[in-house]
Amino acid sequence: MPVTSPKLAQIKSAQGQELQFGFGGTLIDEGGNTVLGPDGRPTILSVNATPLMANGLPLVDKNGKPCRINPNGQITDSSGRAILGTDGKPMALGKWESFEAVKVGGAKTTVKDPTGKTAVLGLNAQLFDSKGNPIVTATGAPIYFDGKTKSLIDNKGKAIRVDSTGKVPGKIATLAYQTVTFAA
Repeated sequence: MPVTSPKLAQIKSAQGQELQFGFGGTLIDEGGNTVLGPDGRPTILSVNATPLMANGLPLVDKNGKPCRINPNGQITDSSGRAILGTDGKPMALGKWESFEAVKVGGAKTTVKDPTGKTAVLGLNAQLFDSKGNPIVTATGAPIYFDGKTKSLIDNKGKAIRVDSTGKVPGKIATLAYQTVTFAA
């Protein structure tokens, strides 16, 4: 089944390939290859082209509203502005073939989660640990990568500094999983 925008325009990858839904909402390209995100994980979309987190809930922008995909395969915030990646260019489906490390500062320090493991970037430019759990500030605010300034910020735009080893202050939040019981 082809992937279309809410206006029924065919969504294409960064390479111009038409995208299809594979098993469980996983995206595949014309060759049947799984489309990966910047975290190196398969990209999963809902039927209305909303990127989903590992727990099946929508990936949200800094305002807490679902991100979208435009017909060019670019990830946009709720107002339609492209979300920028680590290269300062719009994040687009199919742009990555493997995991991409997040680097900040003049020394290009690799960003690490509070436990010291390399952090990954979600399609919404939010930081996650290697298991897909959000990295948040001590007060629980999500942490994002700002593609314009190549720095980390919280959802209010306040700068987040890493220590000399690249470790982000804060904690790793656990994604809530929803379970369903079926009657026999």
